[in-house]
Amino acid sequence: MKCNICQNEMYLNNDLNTCLNCGLICKEKIYPPNEQYKRYLSHNYDENYKEYMKRITKDINFDNKIVLDFGCGQNPCLSNIYKNAEFTNYDIFFFPSEEYKYKKYDLILMIEVIEHLEHPYEIINDLSDLLKEDGKIYIHTKLYNAKTDFKTWWYKRDITHITFFSEKTFYVLAHKIGLKCEIKDEFIVLSK
Repeated sequence: MKCNICQNEMYLNNDLNTCLNCGLICKEKIYPPNEQYKRYLSHNYDENYKEYMKRITKDINFDNKIVLDFGCGQNPCLSNIYKNAEFTNYDIFFFPSEEYKYKKYDLILMIEVIEHLEHPYEIINDLSDLLKEDGKIYIHTKLYNAKTDFKTWWYKRDITHITFFSEKTFYVLAHKIGLKCEIKDEFIVLSK
């Protein structure tokens, strides 16, 4: 199997394909869309979720920005929190309209999304084409490092989490696409 980020050969160990070059790790088994959909329906979008979203995005400047919330889930709450921004919501299951592809954005958010993607390079590459000249892609996911034990890591247990990233993975990804990469607080920020 070739790495989706850098095209190097990956090696299989304990149901995980690992790239020794960029560090991308992919699950061997991917559940069908109907099972993934059932898992997404079980997500809880209560007041705690809204507070969590507000907390992790508080340092992003949304003022008068055109924003794509890519993979927004069934209850996109950011457009209600940041009313002074113009939001487009996209989710493959819940907001599947591809009209988002015909706009340019100041900000593209991928909050708890990239770990669900089988082909992250293609998605990020396509999204980078939708950025305005000074636009940014904000990616929120859990990164692994040398101390991460994949046998017990809670983040791996979700059946819909199929790809895992280290800091190095994002630096390689950004370089290949021609973006700058910055690890900032809880976000990986990719910019032109």
